[in-house]
Amino acid sequence: MRTALLRALVATIGDDRLQLVQELSSPWAIETLQRAARRWPGRPLVFVVGSDLVSQIPRWKQAGEVLRSCRLAIAPRRGWPLRPSELDRLRSLGGDPQVLPLDIPATASSEVRQQPDPELVPRELWPVLLEHNLYGLTPP
Repeated sequence: MRTALLRALVATIGDDRLQLVQELSSPWAIETLQRAARRWPGRPLVFVVGSDLVSQIPRWKQAGEVLRSCRLAIAPRRGWPLRPSELDRLRSLGGDPQVLPLDIPATASSEVRQQPDPELVPRELWPVLLEHNLYGLTPP
């Protein structure tokens, strides 16, 4: 379901440089990046994470290699402020983190399940959510 929801958002963006290729996905970022590098040899890779994950990155499998093999882009998520010390830690591991000019809501799927609020759901996701009867939402 997460893939279907992400696919809907990617399609809405409509930028040929942005692709959702599920076969690249691995539980380990380093493997995902290695697969992407094989698929697009010689192309610069950008790995986007939410600010809620930044503190975990230094503990990832081969974190230094992850940071050296891509541009790390961070989407600020409300409720998870970026601390300068976290960014400094990523730099010390060889990364050059870039904070994206975005404002991502703090909404989590568990929150939407507990208290369905149509205002928290991007309109692009409604068709998928309604088709699969997720979160107990009804059409807006």
